Amino acid sequence: MLRHEIIDFKSLPEFFEDEKSDLKNNTARYINLEEEKFQVLLKMWKSKVYGKIRINKLSLVRCDSDKAINIFEDKMYSFIREIKHIAIYKNLMIITWSEVENGSED
Repeated sequence: MLRHEIIDFKSLPEFFEDEKSDLKNNTARYINLEEEKFQVLLKMWKSKVYGKIRINKLSLVRCDSDKAINIFEDKMYSFIREIKHIAIYKNLMIITWSEVENGSED
């Protein structure tokens, strides 16, 4: 059921704190129908029945091979919100989420 779906996205550190504090309560993503999450988001958009979004802070760590890896498992580096609205413009999907009620955190 769409209301119980949680869609995961990664966020760059420079955006994450504003997103978590609800100063910036949306994300714009290029639609990639090869990814299952965009197929689910399109179903939500068409039906106007929304689930939740989890935003994971992308932390880049350099290793000896000079490749970046990401770390986003810790709750302190992620949050979950109810999706409030989905808009589509050309090949962009704009996902807006509800603010945290009464300042409480997940």
